[in-house]
Amino acid sequence: MPQRQPGAEIHAPANVLTGEQARFDVELRQTDGRSLWRGEAVAQVVADQPVEAAATAQRFSAGQGHELVVSLAGDAAGAMRHALHFTSPDDAVQAVGLLASGAYPEATMHATVQFAPVRHRHVEELELNVSVRDADENIIVRRNLRVPTEANVFTERVDVTPPVESIGPYTMEVRVEEPLIDLYFNWSGRFAFANALVPVTSMQAGEPVWFASSADPARINNYASPYRNELTESMPFAFDDKVTRSGGRSLRLDYKDGGSPVAFADQALPGRPITLRLWVKGNGSDDRLWVHFRDRTDWSKAGHQRHANTSRVDLGPLNFTDWREFRVPVLGAGMQAATRYDDPKAIATPIHLMALSVQPRKLGKDEQ
Repeated sequence: MPQRQPGAEIHAPANVLTGEQARFDVELRQTDGRSLWRGEAVAQVVADQPVEAAATAQRFSAGQGHELVVSLAGDAAGAMRHALHFTSPDDAVQAVGLLASGAYPEATMHATVQFAPVRHRHVEELELNVSVRDADENIIVRRNLRVPTEANVFTERVDVTPPVESIGPYTMEVRVEEPLIDLYFNWSGRFAFANALVPVTSMQAGEPVWFASSADPARINNYASPYRNELTESMPFAFDDKVTRSGGRSLRLDYKDGGSPVAFADQALPGRPITLRLWVKGNGSDDRLWVHFRDRTDWSKAGHQRHANTSRVDLGPLNFTDWREFRVPVLGAGMQAATRYDDPKAIATPIHLMALSVQPRKLGKDEQ
């Protein structure tokens, strides 16, 4: 096992964070997608100061490329995701990254390129070429820069935000060449970027999108998820037209302290969704709200041939009593396939919102 331990330098503007600490989810993956390590970085929030944290990945596989993904969940100004793709520590280009910040329509995308120190008296600059192609392979962003070299490791950041009228998923290409130091670097990677905000009004439509398992047990048998056994306490719910955030009504779920209620759904999400926005009115408890997704599934096939993909996301505790907006990463994150002809196991559209569930806080001995 190699001893190399690269760190992820994490930045976020402090004025978009609340509380005394900021928490960052960190995941180390091989470039084939296999997760090697997951962790969390915690930073103190100081007024009028940028938030900085560091997380050191400690598990590596010999002979494999690695990717480090850092995510910060915040409001529109503070949400951030940085995926770093590492090369060899001895290479002139040590890492290439995709840094996504903010939320539609203020979202931005930047390429980050980390260079090793350059010590050659005839090389004072490096030529950096970055381009982005849309889903039809049209070049929509092209950046050509002369980057001054430095005696220490340095990082160049390049704005590659796609035009709002373009269609993804996108492909970014990075090229750096300098024959005097035998540098010929080429890298490409795909990414998704939101160019529209589409309302999903399931709480107000007359269609039976939301249901309880006791009311329709046949439908809930189609919930193909490894978390199915945890969703056992489905109970009746109501559409409330008195307590609403916007529109005519909201979905209301009442339950006893210590209960774990579930509201099942079969809500298809349009297009290739990246993020789902939810307005939630908390109940002041430490119970946690979870969102469950699945992709397109052919129920006419045998179970082992359906290749259903699922995911669930923890929105956090319900320890508030006002309305708050949450942004939830959707299964596939905008990189879903339209068909499964090339890969039967691919995450395929349409993506479905399958359930909302509540995980109760752990009760103390005097409460049980």
